[in-house]
Amino acid sequence: MTNNNLSLEDGSGDKDFFTIVPNYILNHSTAVDQALYLQMKRLAGDGKKDYCYPSFNYLGKQLHIGEKALKKSLEYLIFHKWIENLGPRRVHTAGGMQWVNAYRINNIWRLNTDYYKGGAGSDYLEKGALKDPKVAPKDGEVVLVVEAKQERNKELKKEQVIFSLKDWNERQPSPIPDFKPENIVNKHGVEKIEGLVKIYGKMNGGFSKFLQALKGQ
Repeated sequence: MTNNNLSLEDGSGDKDFFTIVPNYILNHSTAVDQALYLQMKRLAGDGKKDYCYPSFNYLGKQLHIGEKALKKSLEYLIFHKWIENLGPRRVHTAGGMQWVNAYRINNIWRLNTDYYKGGAGSDYLEKGALKDPKVAPKDGEVVLVVEAKQERNKELKKEQVIFSLKDWNERQPSPIPDFKPENIVNKHGVEKIEGLVKIYGKMNGGFSKFLQALKGQ
């Protein structure tokens, strides 16, 4: 059963009213992975019970990415054991009792501290060695998959541009029905579309001018 709600539990041992992120996270993930981890950690740390139930829609809007990119980033965090999927739980929401996926923020402070103090594996990482991205890292093991990270950055950038076009269309007084931003990005390329959005994004009637610019190219 699929449910796009999340239940988060922070078991990392941080103090209340702070969102503290290990540098290890910042140096071993994409910008989207970092933003998702930060949002989940913040939400898990809010309140007395350390639980919250944000929807995929909420997280997508916070990060300005689509559901595909969001799910991929969530899988990346779980794969590296930075967060843990605790399985479905039945909780009370605004829509009544629902089954939601529960997630916990894992404690990786020892991994973070060992790495930055020059512990085992730090030389391996600094040399930029590659490792099979399909093999999950063992506890305490330092992994850097350069080529996979570069490819993920490209995919996530594309998802962000597609999301921005979708959101732009939906904010119009008369949105275009069946608007397919992915087709536009696939045809014209990420860099070109991103550049045009920067040019026309803040103009009055910018969306129409953007579409006209595409037709003229």
